[in-house]
Amino acid sequence: MEDKRTEQYRQELKEFVMSHTEDVLKNPRSFIRYPFIDPGSVYDGNVWDWDTYWSVYGFLNLADSYQDPSVKPRIIEHAQGNIRNFFDHQLEDGYIPMMIEVADWPEPYLNMRHKEGKIMNMHKPFLCSQMCLISDYTGDYAWTEEFLSGVAKYFECYDHYYFMKTADCMYGRMIL
Repeated sequence: MEDKRTEQYRQELKEFVMSHTEDVLKNPRSFIRYPFIDPGSVYDGNVWDWDTYWSVYGFLNLADSYQDPSVKPRIIEHAQGNIRNFFDHQLEDGYIPMMIEVADWPEPYLNMRHKEGKIMNMHKPFLCSQMCLISDYTGDYAWTEEFLSGVAKYFECYDHYYFMKTADCMYGRMIL
């Protein structure tokens, strides 16, 4: 009984996501210059770090299931656009914002605050994971070459501002 109901829910969820794919595949706007996935669907100009990763993960798992053959290449284009948009807003010190939001300012808000010297939340290492996810799916890694120097700068910034040599754990102190 439970397996049948679980399968029904899985199918309903798959159909729901597939029927709303067009709602999250967004065209460039303002300073978001490349097609992107806006996981919130009702939002209209947000590129998020791990939200885009998990959206790409899900869409690539569904990509071969769409009736319309044009959907799969568009998913890949928008997934790669996520990466392009994040690197498009990388700052000189390697900082990449965790979120790019189109609003009433000339660039991502987190970048503006970082330039003021504020330690703002930075894109998590999902950036490289998303690059690998897309590349593993397509079998094409060459498209990532243009970002390699940016990746190195990103990790330098990450190590400088965000990496901690020790971490407090629930069960005591752990040395990393």
